Amino acid sequence: MNELEQLLTDNRLKKDFRLVLERAIKDNEVNQCFWAVKNIESGLPKISPEAKAVFEKEFNQLYFNVKWLAVPRLTVKEALTMLEKNLSAIRGFDQEFFNLTQSIRTRMLGIIDYDERDDFKIKARQALLANREVIDPQADVKEIGSWLRDIISQVGWEFNDRLKEEEYYLRDNNYRQLKNADQLFLKQIIGLYKYCLFSSQSPEGLDEAVDIVEDGKLKVFERGQLITLPPLDAGTKKIVNEFIYQSSADNQAKAADRGSLEQLREYYHQTFNQLVDLPRYNNLSQAASSRSFNVVINDLNSNLALKDTTAVLANLESLIKQNLLAEVLQDRAQAQALLLYIKTHYNIAEPELIKKLGPPVASLLFQSIFTGRLSLSPEESAVLSLYLANQLAKNGSKEYLNMVYGDSQSAVFKWRKIQLDNHHFVFG
Repeated sequence: MNELEQLLTDNRLKKDFRLVLERAIKDNEVNQCFWAVKNIESGLPKISPEAKAVFEKEFNQLYFNVKWLAVPRLTVKEALTMLEKNLSAIRGFDQEFFNLTQSIRTRMLGIIDYDERDDFKIKARQALLANREVIDPQADVKEIGSWLRDIISQVGWEFNDRLKEEEYYLRDNNYRQLKNADQLFLKQIIGLYKYCLFSSQSPEGLDEAVDIVEDGKLKVFERGQLITLPPLDAGTKKIVNEFIYQSSADNQAKAADRGSLEQLREYYHQTFNQLVDLPRYNNLSQAASSRSFNVVINDLNSNLALKDTTAVLANLESLIKQNLLAEVLQDRAQAQALLLYIKTHYNIAEPELIKKLGPPVASLLFQSIFTGRLSLSPEESAVLSLYLANQLAKNGSKEYLNMVYGDSQSAVFKWRKIQLDNHHFVFG
């Protein structure tokens, strides 16, 4: 009897199994959802007909809910199959929690070649048009593909007439007879179809957001629109101000002039927003705050393998808030990676050097993670570490604020130099 069969045939285990899947969905845990899907799919062919019947009756819908959360990590073929056959699984999702277009967009960002992205968009549109799932059996237009063809026949293939589209929603009898929830579901599908109309090599279809500074204001060019970002909040300004230094002959930091300060603020804001998906980060950070060290460190190692900067930062902040950052040095994978980084840069790799966490060791740890494993530039890594240093300071460890400084001449953040002194790492 395999593990899946046990989970489906033991009432207590079955209840726990459901709770685990529901918690993964609630916390928007992409990695947990992905591995849950893989474990389920590997176990399904091996279970008995009786257990399979239980799965179909009690877990099939939940399984597809979990699989939709895992879409960013699925193969292209799997993602397209979900679009063609399993869209109805997202109907119960809160739109503030799950955005269909954003989920597919995140999957697309994993495709490096832009021609391959365009091919994916074409196939995604074809999958949506081929979808035969029924939205409302009482309506004259029933299937998802049929609904798309219906609106296309009135609005046009390119959806370039916004007025016609709005008139469709206001005046089409079939659409108006749908329940409000079904209308919202259909609009999500139409939104994805429209997103896939534009080439990833065009301004309207560019999948990555591009930061732009215009008239001294930070803006984001995203999907053909230029969006002005809100100014830095008072808390963030305070973080940046604490790190504004410029080099002097005696290596003593001095406050930067007002012009340099504004440049560094702008650089910090622009870089942080470019590297971190803030809405997702906030969700991940909140979800991880109550998890055990073992759960968070395993998640951290998985996210590092995926080069998921947003999730890695959330994992590290969670460990800091729980006063568990020092425990990272006890994790074998993290310790080995840190020692390799130290070996590469200092030609020494003695475990005793990283036995105790302090500002210089924390600096090396963050550099090994952000620069060494996530392949960020030293300046980008310094911005993220500046953020984490402030979290450490909030926990009463202000000594970590010296890991990074703002260089007024280059208007970027830099790492303080570290050297080996009497078999200990110290700031130079």
